[in-house]
Amino acid sequence: MDGINYIEIGRRIRAVRKAQKLTQEEASEKCDITSSFYGNIERGNKKMSVETLAKISIGLGVSTDRLLFGEVPEEE
Repeated sequence: MDGINYIEIGRRIRAVRKAQKLTQEEASEKCDITSSFYGNIERGNKKMSVETLAKISIGLGVSTDRLLFGEVPEEE
């Protein structure tokens, strides 16, 4: 593993938000973080803590695996 790619994670977060037809402000409220910080996360400009990743996962109703790694195939 080469490290965490925050730009790719941000793209995945943006895709989930857009699929839910939310603005960045609406999503940031659901995730309990500031809209400015949320926007920086989507752009990959800011690193986030595990706590913030969990807030986003819960707020958007997706798994942390999906945000970190993309579509994760289900185990058989």
